[in-house]
Amino acid sequence: MRFEPATETFTVYPLPTRVTYTREIEFDAAGAVWTSNSNLPAWQIEGATPKIIRLQPDGPDVPGAVASR
Repeated sequence: MRFEPATETFTVYPLPTRVTYTREIEFDAAGAVWTSNSNLPAWQIEGATPKIIRLQPDGPDVPGAVASR
C-alpha cells in the first residue's frame, strides 16, 4: 500500500502471490520498491518458485493498482 498525504489517498499494489511471506523491502535510487517472497519448503508457494518483485509507483500505470480515499 501507498499513502499520499497531500490527496489523502491510498494505492494498493497487489502482489503476484497471495500465500507467501514477504522477506525484505528495499528502495532503489530511482524510487522503485523491491521485495522478495518465499516459503520453506519452496514447493509450498504458489507456482513452487520464490519471486523477486519490483514495483515502480511513480512509473507507468501498474496493472492492478487501485487508488481509494
